[in-house]
Amino acid sequence: MMEWSFFGGTVNVRHVVLTGNGDDAFDWSFGWVGNAQFVYTQANNNTGNRQIEADNGELQPAALPQTNPVIANFTLVGGSVAAQNSEGVLLRHGTAGRLHNVLITGPVGMGECLEVDSMVETQTHAEDGTLVMTNSIVACENGENFKGNATPTLTTEQWFLGQSGNQAFTTTEALKLLADGYTPKAGSPLLGSGLDVASTYSNPWFKTTDYIGAFDGNTNWMEGWTYGVNSGIPKSVVAADVQGLAVDVSGSYPSITDKPVYRFNLDTSFITDAVLTNDKHWVIKGRTAVGNDNTDNSTLYIEPGTTIIGEVGDDFLVARRGSKIQALGSASSPIIFTSIQDMTGLLTGVGQWGGVVLLGNAPTNLCDANGDDVATAAELANCGVNAEGNAGLYGGDQPHDNSGVLRYVVVKYAGKTVASGDELNGITFAGVGDATSVDYIQVHKNLDDGVEFFGGTVNVRHVVLTDNGDDAFDWSFGWIGKAQYVVTTQDPVFANRGIEADNSGLHPAATPQTHPLVANFTIIGAASVNSEGILLRHGTAGDLYNVIVTGPALMGECLEVDNMVETQGHVAAGDLTMQNSVIACENGENFKGNATPTLTTEAWFLAQPGNAVEPNMASVVTGYLTNTINPAMDMNAIDSWFETTTYIGAVPSNKDWTAGWVTVGLP
Repeated sequence: MMEWSFFGGTVNVRHVVLTGNGDDAFDWSFGWVGNAQFVYTQANNNTGNRQIEADNGELQPAALPQTNPVIANFTLVGGSVAAQNSEGVLLRHGTAGRLHNVLITGPVGMGECLEVDSMVETQTHAEDGTLVMTNSIVACENGENFKGNATPTLTTEQWFLGQSGNQAFTTTEALKLLADGYTPKAGSPLLGSGLDVASTYSNPWFKTTDYIGAFDGNTNWMEGWTYGVNSGIPKSVVAADVQGLAVDVSGSYPSITDKPVYRFNLDTSFITDAVLTNDKHWVIKGRTAVGNDNTDNSTLYIEPGTTIIGEVGDDFLVARRGSKIQALGSASSPIIFTSIQDMTGLLTGVGQWGGVVLLGNAPTNLCDANGDDVATAAELANCGVNAEGNAGLYGGDQPHDNSGVLRYVVVKYAGKTVASGDELNGITFAGVGDATSVDYIQVHKNLDDGVEFFGGTVNVRHVVLTDNGDDAFDWSFGWIGKAQYVVTTQDPVFANRGIEADNSGLHPAATPQTHPLVANFTIIGAASVNSEGILLRHGTAGDLYNVIVTGPALMGECLEVDNMVETQGHVAAGDLTMQNSVIACENGENFKGNATPTLTTEAWFLAQPGNAVEPNMASVVTGYLTNTINPAMDMNAIDSWFETTTYIGAVPSNKDWTAGWVTVGLP
């Protein structure tokens, strides 16, 4: 963690982290001709100057040997105090160089983000192509992305935007980054936009990449050895135990020896921001809530590698409307929610504690107050629906509501049945908006559903649902979100359906109407008649692509459309579709029911593009990995939120995104 300066030489550097330094972060001059790849810099808001200061020679800008490095995959984050000269990149004093896959970003208050000086030698290099910058992004919020003239006829902005693969944004929001400010989420313009520098320069020293910036969105190479890196948790946030909300009860759990155990009081409410640190285990008691309903709005931050424990079915964590849970785990340090039995080596099973609930202000058709099946704008604005498990109220008129982040989060052995039709799911999304980020989550052995969507607009990606007690993936009441990469496996004793899809059981024509867009599902049933594949019912609409439904002999039906007029009406109107999918069940009952009054479910399925029936499980999956060659739909061509796909099912054999963080439940 130091300022790096290169005074000539040929040294190459890789995986460099520079945080909070007093002057420039990465500084070169006097003829440096080395290579650099994977560099992260983060300015100190109170000190510091430039993230890159690049020279040949201040007094002799034409001196030889000439500075001419090749750099790639830099993420440069400026500070917020321009008075302290926090800036991005300054190319000056005759430097040459080849810069690729560079992200320059920074907040309001920062100085300029990219500048080329007015020196003849520098501008000559920019003009003749010995100073280049390609496949890079400048995205500063200061109103000064660029400064100066790169050549006598081109401003720095014109020079930058005239080169291959470069982009400029005026907000960091456009980058689609996680709360840490550097990790790209799926759909970020950083991903898939980079130059393969190794191939371009025929230089095997460089690692092959296809992204801009230092991070690919999946692997944080800084984790575990660095200090002072932004975690997305403001330094002003006080830990829960320091706030007096939890006390050390390690003596009550003698078998837990790796970390101290802290326990919350019954029905704790976080009404100011707090953090659960990963140097302790945390036991929740009763309904542990973040905020009150659209009042006392607060955020509960959870560090990577933290474990949260419940002891009975009444113990659950809920983020109420207006508040957030920021659970930012990682592949090597996921955040674990589990039971005390799991932590103490006792027998584990479904229903040993409550679960996780997010309550948001996004629309749901349950906001219909007078029973006319139309939730009006006024009804949505004044909505408050009681969530299952007495968790609180949800619903509203804010489709872009934000309930926080769940990333690399595992929920195990949870669930509680309060009453018939009133249960705690592994993770409940009730009226949750699409500004919420959900990526890489698992629910294992929940008493009721793995995940359930009660209206809302939230999108989810990379979901693992294993051995849950009822349905794996359940939607209803107007959910219009998106989902990609979902794998479900079923338990022969407890399971019901891989997907249970409703608009509303009592009001199947209610609006806003359920109509998600989902893709790349793998549903693997179990040897039980209660284990089923997909049931489309109660007036749901929706579009399903790249789905595999498979299972062994003795499993129940694999694809069913119910006989409700509203459901079949969506089929006839083209509002309920399924394409580029495969049914491969060994039970003799691939299909059940009629999709329309004149079409069986089988005839409807086979009449749609890209669908097929295969004879057995082995023809479509190896374990849970896709092996079928049935053609896939490129989902990115349909909606830019989706990643480009060349396979059906959730997990391709050459890219197992479950590896490392999913340690239980998959075959």
